[in-house]
Amino acid sequence: MLLYHDLSDRMELLPPDLFTQDIHCLYSPDLAYIAGDAYPDKDGYRQIFLYHAENMKHEQLLRAWSDPIASRDHRCDLHNRWRPDGKKLSFDSTHEGFRGVYLADLALSLDRLR
Repeated sequence: MLLYHDLSDRMELLPPDLFTQDIHCLYSPDLAYIAGDAYPDKDGYRQIFLYHAENMKHEQLLRAWSDPIASRDHRCDLHNRWRPDGKKLSFDSTHEGFRGVYLADLALSLDRLR
């Protein structure tokens, strides 16, 4: 995976063992972290990964089951979004049997990745 730096010609190759699947990346408001949500794995679970943008330490933030045969109105991508202060991440999910919006507190994860 290549990381392109906006407003410059700079790009870097990220370690391939970090990104073993296609994810939708989103920088934190302070640009220190990257949150990425993935397509369902072979068991039907969707995941959100959290990466430190400089040291590339990372962890799986969540793994939520997603009904692969859900109706059009019920299927759901995670659509993770940072809270403006960067301390929490919201995401959509159907893991409780209905489509809901959830909020993950990132305090412990951010501390571990520093």
